[in-house]
Parts: sequence; C-alpha cells; structure tokens
Amino acid sequence: MHALLQVDVLKHTDNRGSFYDNSSMLAAALEALGHLRLPDLKSLQPVTKQLDRFLAREKVLPSYHAVVAQAALRAFVELALSMRPVAASLISRCVGTWVLGLLESD
Repeated sequence: MHALLQVDVLKHTDNRGSFYDNSSMLAAALEALGHLRLPDLKSLQPVTKQLDRFLAREKVLPSYHAVVAQAALRAFVELALSMRPVAASLISRCVGTWVLGLLESD
C-alpha cells in the first residue's frame, strides 16, 4: 500500500511552470522508495518503473549535481539488498543498462 502511494506521488509530480527547482524533493522521494520493504516481485515492478523513468529524465534534463540520479541509483541498490537474491539480478540489469547508456552518450 505504501509503495503504491509513493509511486503515485512520483507519477503525478509536475514542476512545469514553477520558478523553483524540485530536484531535492524528487531525490528524497526516490530514496524513500529504496527504503521500502516490498513483499514480492509484483510490487517491485511499479517502483523500478518510476526509478527508470527518473533516470531516463536525468539523461535529458540533469539535476544539480545529479542528485536525482544518485538517489535513484541508491534506491535501486537498497531494493536489491532488501530483496536478494530474487530481485538483485533484475535490478542489476536495470542499473547496468542505464550506466552503459551514460557511457555511450559521452
């Protein structure tokens, strides 16, 4: 239940038209996703989808000092450690793909 609430908050976050940057708030929300203790892989999917979404956004529109990317990667690691060994392989593939994409874009 808490996971769905946090995912919905991130899904509906919109900072368009605002003068202020919300990177710190997004980073805190993403790190909070990493602290969740999910019961199964079914509940992990929407969480990893949001983390992937913000990592992809970070490539196009980087945050100050990449705080959003750092928080998302930290959340991936926290989730992998909490759900090992089942989720560790799934999460390592997601993070690995993102890191390889970063290296190729440079």
